[in-house]
Amino acid sequence: IELGRRVVEAGSQRERPAGIKSTEDAVRFCREKFARLAADGAQEEFHIVTLDAKNQIVNTHRVSMGLLDQTLVHPREIFRLAIKDAAKSVILVHNHPSGDPTPSEQDRVLTERLEQAGRTVDIQVLDHLIVARNGTVSVREFRGR
Repeated sequence: IELGRRVVEAGSQRERPAGIKSTEDAVRFCREKFARLAADGAQEEFHIVTLDAKNQIVNTHRVSMGLLDQTLVHPREIFRLAIKDAAKSVILVHNHPSGDPTPSEQDRVLTERLEQAGRTVDIQVLDHLIVARNGTVSVREFRGR
């Protein structure tokens, strides 16, 4: 099973988009990259996608695993990984095991907190995506409604 997962992951790395130029690009990439998490995740996981100055994907990292309906995330952990990757920006990604991708109030507060921390270290939070069985939602677009 592990070998199969590595083969699929290696194939998906070759098919990375030229860059993240829009929310649609970010959603498309995260829907593919985190498909297993959206479909089978039994507990919340928080990941980041690091990007360079041209919005090319540098890496993805799992930051934390939480409980059924929450995960603990600290800005220090997010931006330590981003700085290590020499990232100019990040996309935050987590799943909702319930299947409903609607952002909670906690999701919106966390996004604002991480955006503020990112400004301090000059690493932009491009978006926060929630992946679930019933779709993928951008917290940034959801706030704009």
